[in-house]
Amino acid sequence: MKIKPNRISTFITTELNTVSAILIYGPNEGLIREYSRNARENVNKNYNDPFVSANITGDQLKEYPGLLVDEVKALSFSMERRILRVFNISDSVCLAFENLFKNKIKPEDALVVCEGSDFGPRSKLRKLFENLEVAAAIPCYDYGPREIQKKAQLIFKNFNIEVEKEALAWLVDRSGNDSAQISSEIDKIILYVGSKGNINLKEMMLLIGDSSEIELEEVCFAVAGGNLSLVDKALYKLFSDGVAPVRVLRAVSRHFFRLQTAVTAKYSGLDVTSAINTLRPPIFFKDKEKFMKQVQNWTPEKLEDVLILLAEAERGCKTSLIPAKPLCSRVLLNAATEGKRLSVKIS
Repeated sequence: MKIKPNRISTFITTELNTVSAILIYGPNEGLIREYSRNARENVNKNYNDPFVSANITGDQLKEYPGLLVDEVKALSFSMERRILRVFNISDSVCLAFENLFKNKIKPEDALVVCEGSDFGPRSKLRKLFENLEVAAAIPCYDYGPREIQKKAQLIFKNFNIEVEKEALAWLVDRSGNDSAQISSEIDKIILYVGSKGNINLKEMMLLIGDSSEIELEEVCFAVAGGNLSLVDKALYKLFSDGVAPVRVLRAVSRHFFRLQTAVTAKYSGLDVTSAINTLRPPIFFKDKEKFMKQVQNWTPEKLEDVLILLAEAERGCKTSLIPAKPLCSRVLLNAATEGKRLSVKIS
């Protein structure tokens, strides 16, 4: 049977006893892992117990298709419902599942949890699971920001946790479309604030990220914005915390690559706002105004010059011929000087 996206949570929570196998597939690997873990845990809290569960890979099934039936028929010493996880599968193992369903394994005896890739509508394996009443096909498509936010809000509501609007926006922005990641991050928050608590933006940033990530972001905007004193202070803090110069250079390079993408879009005819909106992941709303100014200030040629310097500096840091920290500092301060010159010229 086909399980629609809006029914997946209910199905995994209350209806697994109606099927003997489920196929969890799609492009969102994090969501596949989350649904698989939830399904196995709902069947048995001790789903990692070797007397209750077993794991098989797609390669093992290709080599020996009969292994699936053999594993499912093996009796659990505790007489509990057996769980069999089959992962990294493709259409090449379809024969093994056809044999499984021919043997008419009862739902109360076992649940086979299959983790697959992005099976298309013509997939033989997907069709097999969709067309049988004792099996279920569960799609895992990428979440958008709205779905991620709704999921986060629901979990926080269940734990009576009040989250500042800006803090929630930052969490959603950081998680992208990965449902499993946001679940993991929310677990940290719940552990930190407990039930009936609250969390603001500053606490969220310190809890979910780390102080070095915040400082790195500060350096990126300071360099592109031409704020030399802030670059100097942030670099001192990063190096004091043990952050490697190469990591700093790569973070700044990513920022300038994103600037380059937006500036190129602007030069192709888009307005600044539309150009920024082409970026994925999107710019965090609190940083949009700063980023917009940088898109207006920088030119494609100047961005290319800085990116070449950053790449050369990273190579220089790896050769050990030049002290890495002074090299990193000099290059970033030079880039910030250019950023300051451009901002003054525009204004």
